[in-house]
Amino acid sequence: MSFGIFLYRPPGSGRVDRKAFRAALQRWGWDGSAGFPYHVGTSTGITVEVYASALEDHGRFGSCSLEVRGFDTELCRLVLDLTRAGRFEISSDADSEAVILTDESQRAEVWAGCPRVMVCSTPEELEAALTGGFEVWQAYRDRVCSPPGDRAPAKRGAAPARGGKKASRGTLPPRRRGRCAFAFGPYEGDVMAGSFTWGRFRFQVELGDWESDLARTFHEDLQDDAFDLRLTGTGKVPDLGGAPIASWLLARLAGLTDDRLGLAGVEDADGGGYMVEFVVYLVPADLGSQKATLVQPLLFDLDELGPYVQPERPVASFQFQAGMEGAAVVGQRDTDCPAEEILEELAAALLAAAAELMPRELAVRDPEWKLDPGMYRPRPVKGSCNWYGWDGSQFLGKDNIREAE
Repeated sequence: MSFGIFLYRPPGSGRVDRKAFRAALQRWGWDGSAGFPYHVGTSTGITVEVYASALEDHGRFGSCSLEVRGFDTELCRLVLDLTRAGRFEISSDADSEAVILTDESQRAEVWAGCPRVMVCSTPEELEAALTGGFEVWQAYRDRVCSPPGDRAPAKRGAAPARGGKKASRGTLPPRRRGRCAFAFGPYEGDVMAGSFTWGRFRFQVELGDWESDLARTFHEDLQDDAFDLRLTGTGKVPDLGGAPIASWLLARLAGLTDDRLGLAGVEDADGGGYMVEFVVYLVPADLGSQKATLVQPLLFDLDELGPYVQPERPVASFQFQAGMEGAAVVGQRDTDCPAEEILEELAAALLAAAAELMPRELAVRDPEWKLDPGMYRPRPVKGSCNWYGWDGSQFLGKDNIREAE
């Protein structure tokens, strides 16, 4: 489990000088070998894995992630060097909604509405900005991590596989690593989690579990283990160029939620895919210009108060699982809320503007690859990742690892 620091260029902010970025990597110990992650480190003994899949490609190189397990001034010096080489902005697992710049001139490129922007031009300033968040992450890691052999299985497993195949679709870790996992907790009262509304429902990115489902009386299954076929069958999914539909789904969900999906730049997940958790809320009907018909002749006029508006109420929760096998919805719902209506509205929201995407790249590492590498094609090696998303010009993941037939 590692602390993530994310370097990125906003869309439309120009190209990254690949040569300058490679030179910066070499200054910190990269030996020039091909393939990623790129391994660098500090003189104080902190090692860093740099995930930058587009660095060797001809497409847009606009982001990378640094996975670290230690923190000091020298690490911050390394981060600033790489950041300046690409004229990147910085965010981290300490606070995914904060943007750190290295130069005041970058402020005009920050996304509109960003709640926290700071300029850190020295390693000491960056260390001060990130130290508190790193310590919170460290405490979280120490609290939730246990020896590999003691990890309990996920409460919600994989969706059933198609055609009698081994159940590998969407298998997920018992605890997801990522921004939302600790940066702002399980979304309780947090306005930073993303959402979108379609039809009668608002789909809110929000952690769920069996206890909360039971408390909300979600006793019925909400499941579609072939949700991707529901989408591709319409003919509205764009040409993916051989990439998995999970890449289009990631870019589409990022666009719908302003990339507030609770996913980091790198995830560890059994099955080599990713997962986003949603709670579905029933949106009250718009009463429009209706007025109250009751008359209160005494102290005040109820007509002036306007009609009573019912609050939203939760009606379902589910995991949206996507990977090389497709996409699945696995969850629970209220008895009074039809499963097919939720699934159809979710599909309609995704397909309504299928080409409206947000550049988003995600690397996923499967801990099971190393147990039996021969089960997979291409054969995984140390540092292998599955890549999902869209870099602004092409969908990622054409050569991802999957189970051998």
